[in-house]
Amino acid sequence: LTNAYEILGNNTLRQAYDHFGHSGVSIVRHNPHQLNSLFNHLSKLHEDGKPLEALRILQSVLEDTALKKYQEELEFNADINVDLHLCGANEGSGIRRLEVKSTNVSMSAAVPMPRQTNASSPFAHKEDASQQRKQKVKLSIGGQSDLENGLASSKSVLAATYQPRAETDVVSQLVIDRKHMETTLSSTHLLSSGTRMSAKMTRAYDWENAKAGKL
Repeated sequence: LTNAYEILGNNTLRQAYDHFGHSGVSIVRHNPHQLNSLFNHLSKLHEDGKPLEALRILQSVLEDTALKKYQEELEFNADINVDLHLCGANEGSGIRRLEVKSTNVSMSAAVPMPRQTNASSPFAHKEDASQQRKQKVKLSIGGQSDLENGLASSKSVLAATYQPRAETDVVSQLVIDRKHMETTLSSTHLLSSGTRMSAKMTRAYDWENAKAGKL
């Protein structure tokens, strides 16, 4: 109750709550006793009869804060693995040489998607941002090439992962090589008990059968 009375009794905090909920109040309250704090700056504007200017400044600060947090949650990974092995010595040299046996390259990027709230709800803006579950989309692309007994083979992998909740993953994957193409759709959910539930559907295509009209 003390917190509610404090917000209702202060024009700066009340404006922050009315427009941006608890997350707005939390930003405004940060270091309120510093001379150049956001709270003091907005309070001065309210005292001067400039509530709209105070609102524009607060909105700008919140947008900048949200952008920085969003950028911190971006994920990007790149991996390159090269498998080398020693080959026999060349005639006359007696020196063994290194040869690439396989190469793996993969890149992935994950992008958070802020939860969409119902703008028509009078309580939509009052949700605490820390309690909002965020969705995430991850895209991955990679390839592998192998060399065995002088014969080379390669395959490419493209995958998209959608994470509607922290404990749920939905993955769509496409794998292509010289002879086959395989598509996979899978879903995994982690229960509160620690049990993991999963479902997977796979379909494979053979290029030779496709050419013969047997796809």
